Amino acid sequence: MAHNNDTSTCDDCKKILAGAGSLLSARSSTKEVFTIPFDEPYHSRLVHRVSTRECSMCLLISSTIPSLMERLEPSCTERLEVSVSEDHPSSAFLKHYRRYHENNQDIPYLGEMHIQEGSQATHTCTLNCSSTWSSQTMNQIRDWLQTCSSTHLECNRPYLPYRLPRRLLDVWCSSKPMPRDFDRLSLDISANVRIVSSDSLAPETKYLTLSHRWGDPPSLILNSSTAPQLLLSEDISLHLLNCREAAAFRHAIHVTRGLGYRYLWIDALCIMQDDMAQKTTDIMWMDEVYTNSALNISASEANVEKGLVFERDPTSINPLRETVLVGNTDSQESLTLQISAIDKNLLYCNAPLYQRGWVYQERSLSPRIVHFTETQVLWECHHLEASEVLPLGYQAGDKASIRSELTLDAHPLSMDRWLTNVEFYSATSLTYPNDRLLAISALAKKFCSRTQLDPADYLAGMWKGELPLSLLWEQTDTEQTATEIVTETNVAPSWSWASIVAPIECPRSTSEWCVKEATAEVLDVEINRVSQNLLDGTSLCRLRIRGYMCGFQRLYDGQKPWVWISDKTRFRETGSFELSDYEDWKIRGRIRIAWDVGRTEVADVVRDTSDGLHPGTYFFLHIATEWPSDGEKTHGSVSGIVLRRTSTYATYERIGYFHVPYSDEYATSELADAFSGGLDALDEAREEYLERSDDGRYVSCRKASHIGQPSRGETPPPGQHFLRKKRSRSRSPSLLKAPPRPAPRRAIRPLLFLVALVHLSWSLYQLPVTRVIESRLCHDHYLISDPSKISGDGTVPEELCKLDTIQQRLGKMQGVMETMWVGCDFLMTIPLVTLADRYGYGFVLTLNLIPRAFLLGWTLVVGYMGQGLGLPVEWVVLAPAGSWLGGGCVFDSVVYYLVSESTDDVVLRATFFAYLNATTSIFSSQLGPALASLTMSLRLWLPFTLGLLLLFLASLLIPLIPIHPIQTPLPDPESTATPPPPPKTLLSLLTTRLTSITSLLTSPSPNFLLLLLVFFLASFASSDTKLLPLYISKRYHLLLSQIGYLLSLKAVFNFFLLTYIVPTLLRRQQARVITSAHELPEAGNPTRTTIYNAKICLLISAFGALCILLAPTFAWLVVSLGVYALGIALPMFTFGLLKSDHFVKQGGNDTDTGVVFSVVMLVRTVGTLLGAMLMPLMWVTALKTGKEGDLGLPWGVSGIVYAAASVILLGMRVPG
Repeated sequence: MAHNNDTSTCDDCKKILAGAGSLLSARSSTKEVFTIPFDEPYHSRLVHRVSTRECSMCLLISSTIPSLMERLEPSCTERLEVSVSEDHPSSAFLKHYRRYHENNQDIPYLGEMHIQEGSQATHTCTLNCSSTWSSQTMNQIRDWLQTCSSTHLECNRPYLPYRLPRRLLDVWCSSKPMPRDFDRLSLDISANVRIVSSDSLAPETKYLTLSHRWGDPPSLILNSSTAPQLLLSEDISLHLLNCREAAAFRHAIHVTRGLGYRYLWIDALCIMQDDMAQKTTDIMWMDEVYTNSALNISASEANVEKGLVFERDPTSINPLRETVLVGNTDSQESLTLQISAIDKNLLYCNAPLYQRGWVYQERSLSPRIVHFTETQVLWECHHLEASEVLPLGYQAGDKASIRSELTLDAHPLSMDRWLTNVEFYSATSLTYPNDRLLAISALAKKFCSRTQLDPADYLAGMWKGELPLSLLWEQTDTEQTATEIVTETNVAPSWSWASIVAPIECPRSTSEWCVKEATAEVLDVEINRVSQNLLDGTSLCRLRIRGYMCGFQRLYDGQKPWVWISDKTRFRETGSFELSDYEDWKIRGRIRIAWDVGRTEVADVVRDTSDGLHPGTYFFLHIATEWPSDGEKTHGSVSGIVLRRTSTYATYERIGYFHVPYSDEYATSELADAFSGGLDALDEAREEYLERSDDGRYVSCRKASHIGQPSRGETPPPGQHFLRKKRSRSRSPSLLKAPPRPAPRRAIRPLLFLVALVHLSWSLYQLPVTRVIESRLCHDHYLISDPSKISGDGTVPEELCKLDTIQQRLGKMQGVMETMWVGCDFLMTIPLVTLADRYGYGFVLTLNLIPRAFLLGWTLVVGYMGQGLGLPVEWVVLAPAGSWLGGGCVFDSVVYYLVSESTDDVVLRATFFAYLNATTSIFSSQLGPALASLTMSLRLWLPFTLGLLLLFLASLLIPLIPIHPIQTPLPDPESTATPPPPPKTLLSLLTTRLTSITSLLTSPSPNFLLLLLVFFLASFASSDTKLLPLYISKRYHLLLSQIGYLLSLKAVFNFFLLTYIVPTLLRRQQARVITSAHELPEAGNPTRTTIYNAKICLLISAFGALCILLAPTFAWLVVSLGVYALGIALPMFTFGLLKSDHFVKQGGNDTDTGVVFSVVMLVRTVGTLLGAMLMPLMWVTALKTGKEGDLGLPWGVSGIVYAAASVILLGMRVPG
């Protein structure tokens, strides 16, 4: 590359040098900062001079501070700043800053220029080669290595034990190395490379190591497939030469030879990658591999194709010397200045390779490293950081590299050094997130050895002796979106920093400003590790902690988040406090929360900024109080972690960190009472906890049993029970890693998909079966009365099938089929749900798909192919006969039970019921009818075939649903020798189920009886929906295929109603209750609010049904259907009432909840069964009258029934 050496210094650079000279000269009376505005004109001049190479200093500045070449932002001002080093007065530094107008915050950019007086300047070298690959470069590396090996005591400290790696690359196995003949050492000229075992080598054998980035996927590695070619070959040079991604390997071999060494260690070629036992052992030795190496070669640019060789422009790297005049006009003198670049790769770990997680410990452990970057080669050891242009390194007082802050060879070695390493390591990335702990295990091993810690006390990246204060880490990159990359791991509990792949900040027990005192206590630790390496990850790591907790919810008001503790207490949620914010008036009423947004579920919580009180209860666990290091312990701030309940009783997972600065509002709040023990004391011997009652008061309760949690991959043994979680705030919670099952929102997704497929397949049956039977009846009718109406293919136009005689027979047959389907389903609900107690709910869901498949298949055979087979159309009524294996009642019982048990949060549960209803609506009333209309218009057999395919897909979804068997009581740990009782027989399970139902029905609460009656009436009234296609077709003269599109339009409205409109209204309703509770005391109870909402839905349904009855035209019918759809939200509230103590006393096990839902579904089935019989009868009666106005009779009855149900709700009594 040609270089322009005839460049001069521009006026802008002269101004910088004049300012630096003024600061550095002896005549300067003050060491103030010299500032130059960096505006658009300056930026344009710089870009022009760099492109035309007019100014050498501009080239050097732009290369060292690349941010200067970026486009300026209008929302900020930028400047160049020259300041003198406090430790070394003969040195000045040029830096680039950006100040944002919004907060007046200065942002410094990476890279800085070093300006020194010529007489005291650092020794420099001028580069002549346009590549990082030359004999000049190799000679410099050799000089560094020789100097370090012979004179740096701290770099030659032996690390015991000295053990060679299992394998090494012998890079010169046929002749003596010739390091001086650099050009002849490449693989192209000198081959002979092989992988050898270290067993035959002397223990003191010297070797080099290579740090590099692997290919994605790696194209050349040692595994069981490549072992015969790589391990048994006398020369693997061809493999290295033919692999494009092995450039770094080839160049590292060249460097090893050039430095006079014979052996090289490369992880990809020296570790058997698919032998997990051997790989685990080799990784456990990784600290010895790098610490005992003579030199680490770093391919710092992480370019798998270029390796270590890069073209460069020496002009943008070489130091400059300029003479400037300083002083006033009367007395000026010349001053020679040297301008050089401080390489950002050494000081800031900014090269691409350093962002890789595995490379972090390689750099930290190696005593010496030579970095090959795109501009120059750098040297790093414990004693020296240098570059090709600054071969003797930086002077004392200049910026030291980050290595000095991270080395584990410091004396003495404190825990702060480990925490600093964790912070830097957390900012790196990993291809496989589950390597989070393994990639730093060698560093942990060395720290453990240096500090004499027990490796068994290493708990997923944290040391047992540092708990609980070490729990106070926080994610710093909280703007990260969890959907962009995988940021969660499965090898660490939620309370460990290793559970997410994101930058974190670790707590310090003491600092210059404050001292932390723990307020929580770790009582017990349980851990299962994923391998024999104690410093690797865990499959289970659980803490039992005693500390003060306080529950809260998130409230958004005007798009601003609040921490809502009660009607009286709420704090403004903020993400950070600036140093200037620590004035009492600025922090008053605020809590800083750093959410663990590296987890997808937590990011989803934070991302929701809609106004209102958000579903979900969270908890503050007080971990420590912070006191000023030089003050009295009177006004301490509070810090801790944010928790939420898991699916296991009294267990929690971490989702964030919180900090509450001391203020008057905090000191007098319920939060301070909870954290100071101001509430009623608990008797821990009786295992008591606090529970908040419906009226907002806290009462003391007592636990019923011990608490346990199975390990990953295990299931509870027979007789083992884990209590269902209660709404409590406990002083002794268990804080544990989330079990390997999805959180509530994610858990219901496969269940919703299953519901969608089942309802879609049902829709593909309902409308087509009407047309299939009608077609057969029509054919039989005209075959006798008027055969000329039958076309050549045996079909009759649909408009000729609307005769009353045909429609009456059609209505009767559908009534029989509906009654048979619902009746068998009703009779088998209790036995089939009992089977779930024994075989699980997945088994019952699978059985439920069989009669649905038979329904579709038999209708297809009789209705479509029956004429050819000679089967009479009446045989189609046998299609629902398979419902003795379960129908809609059994399916809904299981689905609604699983949804209700997915969370204990009232609002979140109501939201889940809304999702369930919306899914049912969109697939049974929107996509279903539209798809049925489309497919039946193409081929009459097509919807049935497609329905069978959907049921097959549904069967594949069932194993993905997080279904857990009914659990039995946990045995007393004092009597573990007692064998577990034998499993119950089906008969005994059925007897138990019937006994529970009898007990529930013989001594129910009045509210529960009234609620059952509402369920019955609503189910009866909703049976009119099945007749809607017949009603529209008969009264408004539409084809059934056209009606499907109308029903789809109705379902679109239902969908937006359930997923957006109703949840939004509920949140606004809750916000009004919270902000004006003193004006609406009757609305403070959520049960009363739910009853009120249910009554509104019933009244709307009654009005909508009557509108359908009276609609004179099709346009009025469309409006009436829209009004009728508004009542679809009713199940959100009626099912939600089942979890209220005012209706059903909530038991301590899952069976009680299952009994309640079984009873409700039976009552709904009775209502549906009665409606299935009476609604078609009313329809047939209306047809016989011959009056068009009488056709709406079923909807008139439905309106009256809905109105009666709303009146029944008035009889419910709820205190408050």
